[in-house]
Amino acid sequence: FTRSLGDFHFKTPVPLLTSAPHVTHQQLSPADQLVLLSSDGVTDVMPDDDIMEVALRAVDKAKDRTDKGQQLAEAVSVDVMCAALRCGSADNITAVAVLLDWS
Repeated sequence: FTRSLGDFHFKTPVPLLTSAPHVTHQQLSPADQLVLLSSDGVTDVMPDDDIMEVALRAVDKAKDRTDKGQQLAEAVSVDVMCAALRCGSADNITAVAVLLDWS
């Protein structure tokens, strides 16, 4: 995102970069376990459903090792990033997991 703010030579004559993010609005419910923010290095090589399958599986797998939220979120992020690499991503890869606790 930051690269798209300043690299004007990538924006003319045809804009190759944009600073306009892809944004969706989603109503969350107690059934939702996490929110995942990821870069196009993930979303360009994996469908949303596959990304969430990896993320939810990572939560379940990590719960066997820890109950600390930060470690669970890190495990999700790492597994999503590794899955993107396995799917052939050659772009910058970022994944940030926010675990939701409805209790």
